[in-house]
This record gives sequence, structure tokens and C-alpha cells, in this order.
Amino acid sequence: MIGEKDHIKCRDEIDNGRIGPKIFVASPRLGTFGTINGWFMEYSQGYLSVKNKASAKKTIEDLYKEGYDGVKIYSHLHLK
Repeated sequence: MIGEKDHIKCRDEIDNGRIGPKIFVASPRLGTFGTINGWFMEYSQGYLSVKNKASAKKTIEDLYKEGYDGVKIYSHLHLK
């Protein structure tokens, strides 16, 4: 449900012949938080804090390049 880079590595190993299930790797959760709260949520719970549409777009593009199959949206996503 909340993917990490290790999950991408495991998925890729399975796709290349290692025995295992088909894996769909969702990204860490995206949310909108204030500066201090955002830092805390990223540090303690692995959230990715985005402030506006432009930062959300860049973050999603970066997640795609890293190999995530989907994006996990947290209920606290408020973009302007």
C-alpha cells in the first residue's frame, strides 16, 4: 500500500525471473502539510509533502522515473 524503493527492487527481480508474486508498487503517500508538520510527516512516517500543483506534478514525474506503478494520495492533499 505504501511503497518504498526496496519494493521496486524486489518487483524488478521477480520480473527478471526470481520466483515471487506479481507486485504493483504504489508510491509513498502524497499530502499537503505546513513546513514543520511536513518535515515531521516525511521524517517519521514517510509522507511526501507537496505544496502546490507544480510541486505535485514534479513529485509524480520523479516517482514515475523511480519506477513506481501508481501514486498513493493521502486525504490531506490540498493544492492551489
